[in-house]
Amino acid sequence: MAILNNGRFGMGAALTGTMKALMARAAEHANSRKQFGGLIRDYGLIREKFAQMAIKAYVAESMAYLVGHEASRWGGAASQRGSSSAHKCKARWGARHGRR
Repeated sequence: MAILNNGRFGMGAALTGTMKALMARAAEHANSRKQFGGLIRDYGLIREKFAQMAIKAYVAESMAYLVGHEASRWGGAASQRGSSSAHKCKARWGARHGRR
C-alpha cells in the first residue's frame, strides 16, 4: 500500500511540472501568434488565461510541498494517503481543464 501512496505523490508532483512546461509552450505560442492585426498576448482574455494557469500551477506546487512535508513529518506514506490523493486529483484537474 505504501508504494501506491508514493506513486500518488509522484504523479501529483510530475503533473505540476507538466503544467509549468505547457505554460511555457503556451507563452511561446502567444508571443508568436498574430490575430486581428496584433499578437494574441496583448488581449485581455489571453492574459487572464495565463493568470489562471499560473494560479493553478502555484496551488498544485504548493500542495506537492505540503504532501512532502506531511510525509516527512509523520514518517511514512500511510499518513499521507489523504493528502497525496487530494494533490493528485487537483493537479490532474488543473492539467486537464483551463477553466475556473
